[in-house]
Amino acid sequence: MQQIQSPEELGCDERSSDLVRSLAPEQQATAMEKLRSGLESGKVRNASAYIVGVVNGPDLLGLDERATTLLKELSESSRKAVVQKLKQAQEVRNPSAWIANAVLKAKREGGVMDTLHHQMPPPPQILGRFPPQQQQQLQLQQQQ
Repeated sequence: MQQIQSPEELGCDERSSDLVRSLAPEQQATAMEKLRSGLESGKVRNASAYIVGVVNGPDLLGLDERATTLLKELSESSRKAVVQKLKQAQEVRNPSAWIANAVLKAKREGGVMDTLHHQMPPPPQILGRFPPQQQQQLQLQQQQ
């Protein structure tokens, strides 16, 4: 078993180390593992910047693979806005469903409007990526 290293031991500055310590223990472990892996692979050169990106990005939200894939389909600015809205949302029980719904909404608001200025329903190919129960949940959320 590998000994847990502090953020400072992995090259983080005081500010980014404090940011990691502000997380719940399981999120700290996830963030530190991502940093350790990135450093070992040579993909991370600035540990502080990398860890800030992990903490402020979607990595620690507990998203399933489908929601993560959908999120990556947005522009960087839209992706950041959606993640920030999720972090500010109250009582989110299923972050993956919340993200999927937000991505679908962001895509619709990105210019896909019908002639009566009503938002179009989500494309079936996007909804089809989710299990039937989650598809129904997303459709109900969009009707609200």
